[in-house]
Amino acid sequence: GTSLWWFLLAGNATFHQAEVMNEVAHLKDICDEALTVDREPLAEVAVFADEPSMHYSSAADYQLMRAYQRDTVDELARMGTPFDIYLLSDIADENLPEYKLYVFLNAWSIDGETRAAIDAEVRRDGKTAVWVYAPGYIGESGFSADATSDVTGIALQAHDEPVAADLSIIGDHAITAYAPEALHWAWELAPAFSVEDPEATVLGTVAGRPALAVREFADWRSVYSLTPLRKELLRGLCEYAGVHVYSASYDTFYANRAYAMLHTAEAGDKRI
Repeated sequence: GTSLWWFLLAGNATFHQAEVMNEVAHLKDICDEALTVDREPLAEVAVFADEPSMHYSSAADYQLMRAYQRDTVDELARMGTPFDIYLLSDIADENLPEYKLYVFLNAWSIDGETRAAIDAEVRRDGKTAVWVYAPGYIGESGFSADATSDVTGIALQAHDEPVAADLSIIGDHAITAYAPEALHWAWELAPAFSVEDPEATVLGTVAGRPALAVREFADWRSVYSLTPLRKELLRGLCEYAGVHVYSASYDTFYANRAYAMLHTAEAGDKRI
C-alpha cells in the first residue's frame, strides 16, 4: 500500500553479496506471506494533489512549491495515521471511499465540475476539509479572492505585497494543541491571503494577519492554512476530525488491516 522506486547502481553486480541476497530472500518470504492476509486500507485521511495547478507555478519558486507538496507528504507520513493520496480529479470518482479528513495540497485552479464534486464529497456528514494557500484562486477569467472564499466557505482577502512565511500560533484549540508557538519557512509569499471572516476561529497569524483558521458549519468543517502543514498541525487536525492516531512520536507510520509499520525518526520508546 505504499509507493516504491527502484534504482540499480553500476549494473547488476551491486547486490552480488551473500549477506545482501540472503536478506532479499528473507524479505521475499515475508512478502509472499503478506499476499495471504487481509491488507485492506484503513486510512481515514484523503490527500489530494493537482497536476494542472502546477502549470501556474514558476521553476524559480521550486523550494516554495516543494514545501506545499512533496515536503508536506513527508510530514503526512509522520502524523501517526495512514493516509491515501489521490489526484484532485479523483474526487469525482464514484468509487472514492469515505474519509473523515480531506487535505487539498494545491487545489489552486478548480473548474466548475471539480468544484461541484468537491462540495458533494466534503460538505456533509461532519467531514473536515483542509485547504492550503490559494484554493480556487486561479480561474478562467483571472485571479479571484472571492473564489477562494467560495471554495473554502471562509472569507479570505488577497494581498499582493510579499510577506515572510512565519506562522505564529494563537489561542487554544485542538488543531494547534501539539504545534510549536511559531513555524518558520525561509521564503516570502506573494500573493498572501488573510482570513477576514467573523464566523471563523483564528488559530494563527502571518505578518500580523489571520492566516490559519477553522469555520464550523452544520454539516462539515473547513480549515484554511496560508502556510504549509507540519506534522504537529496534521496530528491536531486528525484528532479534531475524529481520525484515530496510532502513533504520537512523529515517526514514519503506516497501517492497514493486517499490519502496522513504524520507521523510527529518533531513538526511544515507541507506543502504538
